[in-house]
Amino acid sequence: MTKSNPRRVTIVLDDETEDLLEDLKEELDSNQSEVLRKSLNFYANNRDLIEKEGKEIVKFYTDMLLKGEHIILDVDHWTIFLDYLNDLPEENEFWNDLSKVARNHAEQLKEKIDSPKEYLKRIESCNFYDLQEEGNGEFTLILRSKETRRFISQLVGQTLTEMGFEIKIKENISKIRVKVK
Repeated sequence: MTKSNPRRVTIVLDDETEDLLEDLKEELDSNQSEVLRKSLNFYANNRDLIEKEGKEIVKFYTDMLLKGEHIILDVDHWTIFLDYLNDLPEENEFWNDLSKVARNHAEQLKEKIDSPKEYLKRIESCNFYDLQEEGNGEFTLILRSKETRRFISQLVGQTLTEMGFEIKIKENISKIRVKVK
């Protein structure tokens, strides 16, 4: 984009938006024209993330990553870890610890999550699976790799149960079916 002669534009702001503009001017140490130019450019460059379902994903990423409680991990690394872990017996420290994590997630998310669908979409944003809603409280989790099946099945099943939802899980080779009762 080439710079041209600036043009004056008149806009009308409600009180809340005007307060936002004032806060951004102070935070960015810029005048209102510069703040509005930056805001418009940001929106134009990121509208796919902000609109539609992307809005939900950005909310999840922000909530998870900015607090430092989550990490970004290459899928190949993740698959290698799980490949080793899947050979562990059911009564192993790792699987017991995963149960503790599921209970903690349920406790933390009870106030944020209103439905199993909302939880499944949140976990989908971690790239563990693609979520398909089948209707009538049925969901299919299409896994990225079969190595994740045991981990995701246990995490999702225990977290939703601990949150008070009655569910039934059926594992297939590369899919997990979740039925909310």
